[in-house]
Amino acid sequence: MYSFRSYPVRILDNRISGLLGRYSYAVYLNQFIFIGPAIKVVTKQNFWQVSCIMLAGLIIFSVITTELIHAFTVRISQHYRQKEA
Repeated sequence: MYSFRSYPVRILDNRISGLLGRYSYAVYLNQFIFIGPAIKVVTKQNFWQVSCIMLAGLIIFSVITTELIHAFTVRISQHYRQKEA
C-alpha cells in the first residue's frame, strides 16, 4: 500500500479526488443554506427535480465561495509578505 502503486493509492491520487477534497468541506458547510428552502419547495414539487436543482446550486455556490476565499487568503498573505520585506 505504501509503494504508491497500490490500487487504493491510484484511485485516490488523481485530479478528481483532489477536486472533491478541495470542495467537499464547502459543500458540507453550505448545505444548510439550501436545505431549508428546498424542504419548503419539496412538498409542492417533485422531490427528485428539487433535489437535483438544489445539489447543482449547492455545488456551484460551494465552488465559488471556496475560490473566493482562496483568492482572499492569497491576497492577504501577499500583502503581509510585502510589509515584512
